[in-house]
Amino acid sequence: MITAARWISLIAAFVMGAVAEYRLAVMLGYDKYTAGLLPLVLDVYGFAAFKVRNRVHSAAAMLAMFAVQMVSHLMTMGHGNYVHVVLSIGLSAIAPAVSFACHRLGETPEADMPEVFAELPAEAFAPVLMPEPVHPIVEPIPAEVFAATPADIREQLARLDAEAAKRVIPGEDDEQDAPEDADASPSMAETAARARELLPAHGNNKTKVAREMGISRTWLYTCLRETPA
Repeated sequence: MITAARWISLIAAFVMGAVAEYRLAVMLGYDKYTAGLLPLVLDVYGFAAFKVRNRVHSAAAMLAMFAVQMVSHLMTMGHGNYVHVVLSIGLSAIAPAVSFACHRLGETPEADMPEVFAELPAEAFAPVLMPEPVHPIVEPIPAEVFAATPADIREQLARLDAEAAKRVIPGEDDEQDAPEDADASPSMAETAARARELLPAHGNNKTKVAREMGISRTWLYTCLRETPA
């Protein structure tokens, strides 16, 4: 019902205004064919503004219709008394004002609008808090690292060399010379003492001594280097 009233009032206002707009264009010198374009332009603008429900353009279209009708009526009346002028202006404003009022009635009042956010939890409206910056956890260096002496470092290196020498790497020439059971191999001091006994017999050739003892050359060199004669 409201929608029908909006368009009926709008069409009636446009028809009433079209007559005055056409007369004004003729009085200003337009011929009867081009004079009809003035009400057509205003009516198209008004229909477009009401269709998109833009309040600013709807009000502008109604004000343009009112102004054109008022000027047309005043020019048609000529010189009249004060009462006739006021009545002419008031009459020109009735149709645009009623049409704009019906247009506003067709809008949905705020009280009848659906509550879109009624079902949302209260947490949805809580302020968004930015997460705190994450700082990397840096563990302190143990004090033992700074307390190590050069002798401790050499001992650690010797232990690593000994463990590396016991490992058999595929593809090396010493693979067959590595001891079959590393746990049953003699100690470093015993290995060095045995090697020193065999060196003179082999012309100080450490490779031959390592092969005879069944150990790798790297392990033999490590034992001789770390164990003084």
